[in-house]
Amino acid sequence: MISVADTGCGMPEDVRARAFDRYFTTKVASGSGIGLFAVKDFARRNGGDTWIRSIPGEGSTVTVALPCGTKEWRRGSAARRNAP
Repeated sequence: MISVADTGCGMPEDVRARAFDRYFTTKVASGSGIGLFAVKDFARRNGGDTWIRSIPGEGSTVTVALPCGTKEWRRGSAARRNAP
């Protein structure tokens, strides 16, 4: 598992509920809204999960959990990375 936390303004429940939605953003002028969706998709495709803990006024923590790999899994991953 890896967690990334901030001490920002936190997220209200309605924003937290949509934070992993594709193209969701709270930025008015810029931002594609693909970042957290991509993190969740990566974790899901690799047998893991993601979640957010956020308290308005205190900050947010995003956690990504991935399963431990076997030697076969690691070998297969390296082969995919090095494939033409």
